[in-house]
Amino acid sequence: MVTHRRSAVTLPDSASSGRRLKICVVAACPVPYPRGTPVRVTRFAEAVAALGHEVHLVTYGFGSGTIDASVHVHRGPRVPLLDPGPAGPSLGKLAVLDPILALQLRKLLRSHDFDIVHAHHYEGLLAALVAAGSKTPILYDAHTVLESELPTYASWLMPMPKRWIGRWIDRTLPARARFVVAASGQLRNHLVENGVVPGDRIAAIGNGVELEALEKNRDGPGEAASGGGVLAYAGNLAPYQGIDKLLEAFRSVLTTRPAARLRILTDCSFAPYEALAGRLGVRDRIELRSVPLELLPLELTKAHVAVNPRPRCDGVPQKNLNYMAASRPLVAFAESLHPAEHERTGIAVHRVSGEALGERISWLLDRPEEGARLGRAARVAIEREYTWPRQAARLDAIYRRLLDTGTR
Repeated sequence: MVTHRRSAVTLPDSASSGRRLKICVVAACPVPYPRGTPVRVTRFAEAVAALGHEVHLVTYGFGSGTIDASVHVHRGPRVPLLDPGPAGPSLGKLAVLDPILALQLRKLLRSHDFDIVHAHHYEGLLAALVAAGSKTPILYDAHTVLESELPTYASWLMPMPKRWIGRWIDRTLPARARFVVAASGQLRNHLVENGVVPGDRIAAIGNGVELEALEKNRDGPGEAASGGGVLAYAGNLAPYQGIDKLLEAFRSVLTTRPAARLRILTDCSFAPYEALAGRLGVRDRIELRSVPLELLPLELTKAHVAVNPRPRCDGVPQKNLNYMAASRPLVAFAESLHPAEHERTGIAVHRVSGEALGERISWLLDRPEEGARLGRAARVAIEREYTWPRQAARLDAIYRRLLDTGTR
């Protein structure tokens, strides 16, 4: 079972009273966009604005969806032939989009007197450091650990140099911010234990979900699992997500449940995995669906088991929160199960292999009552702790702590 120590920073459950703040949010990604980082950026910006603060968002010149009108959005120009949608770094982002972002931010900072610059992820932090300097306090929103994630990108480059680069970034850049908000307790602990940030300058504040948009299905899907069962995966198909492990796990499930189906809910192309799915003999049992974000909860409630095949996630997997809010029993590798807890609100797989993942999925499919119990408990946990207004109130307390301690 993966556990996390309580943050050294005490966070109240409601926003502190005080003056209206002027917050500049920086995000080196398309916003809005249906994947983890843009979702965190969008929902926090909206929820903080709902608290009465003036929120300005500086982002790429591209987005997919709408953001509440209470957030003032400042976009860079759209650059032809550059698609900022896929997750992860790219030459186009680093060489073109990120410098444009920094210039946009510098221009905005010259015309507005902000209380805090809230920079998401490393590229957002870099843009803030270049543009803001020491004039305005920078709060860094840490989403992940690059040492483990960077090696999954740019397959033409050997993994070890990418790991070294990621480790150097992990241990250098966060300390340049006045305060760090980590997307999970696991990530907070990593940064503190490696001496990157002192414990009194970092707090863990996870993501939330829009409960009003979710089906309150607590009794399991309408389809009977006796026909084989439906597995669901919702998210992007970047290499770090462990899609190869998902397909290997599905092959294991099919050995005892040949009628089972794997439903992949994504806007990404499945082309990189077609050959593997063919070799494993599972392609004809896979359903690919592009589902609008507002219909995702309904699709998830149709599954018997929700799966997160990512071997390790130091941030917070938004898909886990969505699975839990939809009352789905979750199966994930132990280092990606959070915020679910093993045998209370999810099932942890301690050996990172497709076969081990498949065994636990099959075990859960054979026990529908246990799956229903886990799903109900997961939904209760979400209602209690993981809503955007609750998380925004915690973030508001950090904003005010930064200003009240005279860090400007």
